[in-house]
Amino acid sequence: MLNKVIIIGSLVRDPSIIYLPSGTQVAEFSIAYNRRFKIRDEW
Repeated sequence: MLNKVIIIGSLVRDPSIIYLPSGTQVAEFSIAYNRRFKIRDEW
């Protein structure tokens, strides 16, 4: 099975991969995301 995910942001640190007791790989990572939005006439 293959899962595809698209994530937008800046990678904060290198991803780490761990193995569950079942042998399944799990990747863990942190991202930073700063989305600016306008409220009325202010940013």
